[in-house]
Amino acid sequence: MEKIELTTSRCCFSSNDEEFGGFEEDVKQIIQKLTGGTKERKVISIVGMAGLGKTTLARKVYNNHSVADHFDVRAFCIVSQTYSIRKLLFEILKQATGEKRDMIKEDEDVADTLRKHFMVRDTSLF
Repeated sequence: MEKIELTTSRCCFSSNDEEFGGFEEDVKQIIQKLTGGTKERKVISIVGMAGLGKTTLARKVYNNHSVADHFDVRAFCIVSQTYSIRKLLFEILKQATGEKRDMIKEDEDVADTLRKHFMVRDTSLF
């Protein structure tokens, strides 16, 4: 896992995130790391103090056409200081499968369901 650490705020953006500036080099660096190679799963952590623009940077990379075209499946989740692993996994499952259901059965193992989904995808690619 690679780590990008933001130490100072370099972001200037509008309230709707369409205008974006200050992270151009960081965006290029992360996009290169994500798309420069195979389509295997990759994790790049973006860390730093609150208010530095980590989410904005991640969203800019996630929405980049090169990144979108490189991966078969993508998911965007924001992890706050207090979070539920079950809710995060469920959000990834919804985005990966395109399912619109809001609730998952209480006794259903979300991690296992997500794992099975990707196992089926991997075998169907051959």
